[in-house]
Amino acid sequence: MKIADIMKDKKKNYSFYSSMDYGRDFPRLYTGVFAFDYCTAGIPVGVTSSMYGPPSSFKSGLSTKLLASAQYTCWNCFEFLWDCKCENQLPKKSVVVSTERFDLDWAEKLGVNIDDLIVAEPATGEEAVDIIYECLNADDCGLVVLDSLSRVIPEQEITDPALSYQVGMRARLHAKLMNKVKSTLIVQKRKKVNTAFVATNQVRAVIGGFMGGEETPGGFASKHDWHLTCRLGSLKPEPQFINKDTELPSYGKYSLSIVSPGIKRKLFTLAGKGQFYIALENTDECLAGTSYDYKTTLEYAKKLGLMNKWNFIYGDRKTDTKAQLMEYWRENPFEYMTVKRRIIEHAANVKRGIVDDLSPKEKEAPAPDDTES
Repeated sequence: MKIADIMKDKKKNYSFYSSMDYGRDFPRLYTGVFAFDYCTAGIPVGVTSSMYGPPSSFKSGLSTKLLASAQYTCWNCFEFLWDCKCENQLPKKSVVVSTERFDLDWAEKLGVNIDDLIVAEPATGEEAVDIIYECLNADDCGLVVLDSLSRVIPEQEITDPALSYQVGMRARLHAKLMNKVKSTLIVQKRKKVNTAFVATNQVRAVIGGFMGGEETPGGFASKHDWHLTCRLGSLKPEPQFINKDTELPSYGKYSLSIVSPGIKRKLFTLAGKGQFYIALENTDECLAGTSYDYKTTLEYAKKLGLMNKWNFIYGDRKTDTKAQLMEYWRENPFEYMTVKRRIIEHAANVKRGIVDDLSPKEKEAPAPDDTES
């Protein structure tokens, strides 16, 4: 028997793929936070992703913004619903499996339609594994978020006396979870059903050694079984973003880094590190829960040739000043999300070599006349 005979026999079960069937990249979901989406090129669909970091590093916040974005995505073409051209749009349910109290008020500010969100709060790790497995197998479920992996605790660890201890019990449960998730995603792919799984995780210090360090709960399953792994961190807020009355920051400043983007390349990415701001309360520039990235978006649009430096053109929208364009984006958040998405897609196509560095409009545009005042 030859390989061709084996492929012919197994083709009906989608066990073998040609390059045309397999595709070159994964469909992507966007959080709406420009720096994060730019670095990752979007969260991949059909595989597993992880966000981990210390407390208050916006892990739950980013996963919640991803839930919101998934609610407004057509799962046929993976465009936002307001940009979708499909005859039959395919929105899907988003599910969050929360091991703590899920804040619906903050989720609503982050853009989630809480009336259409499914929230599960399992009491034990085994219950969490079963819920995740069943939700991923549902054809109308697009995204499952686990917040967080570190709190997936075996029932025996909860019910046994405090002095009893079994080594590796939690790591084995985490390994079982990842095995079930990855196998389910493969089965869903055979059925041509797009599904994504994202988990948050914590970090803990490693005691001993020369420099110490950190690790994530869950053993090897929490390190190696992810296509995309992002480490998030909290940074000191800028002085101008501190509310003088309450002495609390109006904006949170966060960092992200993609773990081993150039060494362990499982996924196409655009950058290894980035920083972003999230409004923690309503301000003149942003509503609470939105990302403050107008200037960054402008800079990257100009850098990639998608916007003229003197006319600020994007698509059919023309404005005279930066301030006018930024004000227009504030008043039209859906269009602003589309702008950020198009910039990231163009940057990805440039890196892949599909398009040139500059857009056709930039190439054809006349140079500015410096003699005019």
